[in-house]
Amino acid sequence: MINTALGIIDKDGRLVLPSVVSSKSLSGKKFAQFDIKEVRQLPNTVKIDCSSLENCDSAAIASFIWLVRELGKFGIKTSWENISRDLAKLLDLYGLTEIIKNSEKEE
Repeated sequence: MINTALGIIDKDGRLVLPSVVSSKSLSGKKFAQFDIKEVRQLPNTVKIDCSSLENCDSAAIASFIWLVRELGKFGIKTSWENISRDLAKLLDLYGLTEIIKNSEKEE
């Protein structure tokens, strides 16, 4: 398990996002590099479940980019599940639709 600013990635490689990810909810959270020993225990793809996410802002988008990049440093892909229309629109507004799509591609 890895504790991140967005929640816990469990041993099966699943991260369930909380209902709110915003500058307020992320305030004081630690955005640090992952410990290589912990990352080695993860599967090749981390599944990010957005089903509970109801509200997010630009800080959330920045944290999503951080997560994808940090996992990518270790060759771990991300698979985004249950993305709402509102989140998809927000990602598109920031030009990040491709990051989410590209993160789902398996090697």
